[in-house]
Parts: sequence; structure tokens; C-alpha cells
Amino acid sequence: MKESKLNVVGLGLGRTGTHTLHAALEILGQGPIYQWMDLLKDDPSSKNRMDALSNLFDILLETKQDSQDDVARTTAIEQCMDVAFENYPSALNSPTNVIWKELIKVYPDCRFILTVRDSDSWFESIQRSVVWAWKHPLVKFTSSRYFRYFPQSIYNLKHMSEKARRYHLLDLGMDDDASFKRHYEWQDDRKTAIAAFEKHNQSVIDQIPEDQLLVLDVSQGWAPLCEFLQVEIPKDIPFPTTNNRSQFRVYIINASKWRAASLALSISTIFCLSLAALYAVI
Repeated sequence: MKESKLNVVGLGLGRTGTHTLHAALEILGQGPIYQWMDLLKDDPSSKNRMDALSNLFDILLETKQDSQDDVARTTAIEQCMDVAFENYPSALNSPTNVIWKELIKVYPDCRFILTVRDSDSWFESIQRSVVWAWKHPLVKFTSSRYFRYFPQSIYNLKHMSEKARRYHLLDLGMDDDASFKRHYEWQDDRKTAIAAFEKHNQSVIDQIPEDQLLVLDVSQGWAPLCEFLQVEIPKDIPFPTTNNRSQFRVYIINASKWRAASLALSISTIFCLSLAALYAVI
């Protein structure tokens, strides 16, 4: 065991108020806070984090069927996590909500927050945001093979996220690629999605010590969160509400438009430079 580097980790699945929790933790001085979008930054540390997380899931998937905690495996997992979450006292959303069993072993003093909501409400939100996005023509186009390596960071994130999805489904005891070939498919079936959602939440509640876990509905506001973190409730600052369905859709569409426009600009630039070079030779 080692002294914790991560102090606060969110374990709620997407569309349970994780973005709102992120904003609240920042107000409470718990940042910087790791989130998956940080992996898209164009700097060496972000690439190192991406590589570390990808390697982590390779280790977990290779040893999932034989989960004996040998020294080499434990050391490799710790090294990956130290790189992935370096300089982050807090972390939320994917992939921390998938690897929580490993996190509590590596960071045994960490505090965990499970954001929850009504199961049917969660499913409807997923349908109208995440699944909607995966089915949108522009998103499907910019996720096609034509954009496979453009930009490289998005391809790497998609590849790592696929490993996280596979590990999560296996950890939940669900069939893997045979039934859910695309990333969103398990969320597109009400019975399967709600069963997975509820099993995830119950597993967290059953296995994390009560004094280290806060089960939070973000509609409860500041009081339970501040009491859990042992900080004062901010004066004259309302509890944040962010990333609703409309905001999520706007973000996803704008990101897809940017990706399409950037590729078009790159192709146009290459074409013009090639044409200029051709004329220079002639």
C-alpha cells in the first residue's frame, strides 16, 4: 500500500451529474481534476497519460480471467496509474468509473463519490445524448475510417475507450463483442443498460467502505458533498448545473464539425502545396 496521490474520485457513470460534480469540486478547491478531455491536449504529458491508460487496460484485459494479484501485475498497474493521474488530486468519469476496484487498491485512503439518478431517467438521458450522438450522421462520418488517424489524439482516445468498454462489460459479467460490437450498443437496450447501470452502482456501494463513499444525487446540492469532504459550504455560490442534454449535443456536434473542417483544410493545404510544387518544376 502507498500514500494516496488521488484524494477524490468520482465513480458515477455518464449522465449522472459527473460534469456538475466536476464544476462543484473545482469551486471547492479540489482541482485540478482529471477528465477524459484532458487526454486530447497537444502536449507530451497528455500523450504519456493516454499511453499509460491504454497499457493499463491491456494489463487488466490480459489478466481478467486469472485475477490473482501477483507482484509484477500489481507493480505494473501502480506504475500506469501514477503516470495517468500524476498531479491530479481528483479524477472523474471515464475511465476512473471503470477501474475503481484497482484504484482503491493502489490509493487505499482515497474518497469516492458515486453520482446516481433514477434508472429510467438515466436511460432516457443516455438515449437522448450519448446514443443520439453515436447515431448522428455527422458523428458517424467523423468517426469513420477516413478520420482514423486525424487527429491522432482522438483516434488514440477512441481506441483506449474501446478497451475500457470491453473491460467494464466483462467486469459486469456481460457478454463482450459478440453482442455489443459498437461502443454504444449496450446502452441502446433498456433492459441491458438499466441492469448494467444498477449493477455498477450496487457493486460500488457493496465493496467500498461506507466512510470512504458518498452516494450523491446532484439535486441534493452542496450539503452532503461539503460534509463528506469536510469543507464549508460556499457562501453566495449556487450549486452548479452543467452539461444538460442540449449543451451535450451542441458540444458533440461542434467537435465533429471542427474535426471535419480541420481535415478538409489539411487536404486543401496539401493539394495547394502539391500544385505549387508541380508548377515550380514545370
